[in-house]
Amino acid sequence: MTFEFRAFEQAEDKKLVEFVNDFGEFEPNENDFESVCSEFNRSHYVLIQRAFQLSIISYSELGYLLLSHRQDGWRSDEIDTLISHCGLSRKRLAIILGRTVQSVKKQVFEFRLAGGGGDYHWSIKEKNTLKKLLGNQPFYSICEKLNRPAIDVKHMSVKMQLARSGVFNQFTGRLPKLNTKTNQIISLYA
Repeated sequence: MTFEFRAFEQAEDKKLVEFVNDFGEFEPNENDFESVCSEFNRSHYVLIQRAFQLSIISYSELGYLLLSHRQDGWRSDEIDTLISHCGLSRKRLAIILGRTVQSVKKQVFEFRLAGGGGDYHWSIKEKNTLKKLLGNQPFYSICEKLNRPAIDVKHMSVKMQLARSGVFNQFTGRLPKLNTKTNQIISLYA
């Protein structure tokens, strides 16, 4: 099986830098990125994620569309490639994506793709539940109801264009570690 991952080329990075610099002291917003996504033939959220990787936009304004607060964090197009080709060796995926093998292994673990991934796809019911609950219930509660990792829920929210400011406050990409004894005691009195 052969496929090609479309990494950002230097010319695209330069064009993206020029686009952001045209705003002067202000940063472009989500709508500004949407207006140029056809020129790049990429989704606006992938352009935003790449702009953050290049340090040309800050986290504060568009952080709800980023999968990580780290500038070397993964983009949605990389995650999509990882998910659709998780059966390949981790080394081969790392080479194709331009990531380390350890980083690929970490994402495979985070998205629960180990062992070939099984059926990763989101069902219509899951997507509808996400649409209904996002912004109306605590984020981690939604993750528990969907039985999906937090990074997976955020990734799908971004792809479905449900992500908006304030929905992912305090999101780190992982569920908080809870003291199970304390939770068991609390559930006895609930």
